[in-house]
Amino acid sequence: MPAPQLTYEDKLDYTPTARSVSLARRRAARLVAEWGQEGIAGDVALIVSELASNALLHGTLRGGCSGCGW
Repeated sequence: MPAPQLTYEDKLDYTPTARSVSLARRRAARLVAEWGQEGIAGDVALIVSELASNALLHGTLRGGCSGCGW
């Protein structure tokens, strides 16, 4: 069975700072709404926020992240 094709795609790299979490959350909500899925924009924003927070907390080596506040 062939893999389904993506309808929409967006890519943006973020710096590993706490500010990036809120930026990613707002961007995801805006894009999902622009793509015609306003009803799930809040849910998507929450998931993106959780994933970005986890990446920031667990995906960065201590001492290797300037501006992270450790």
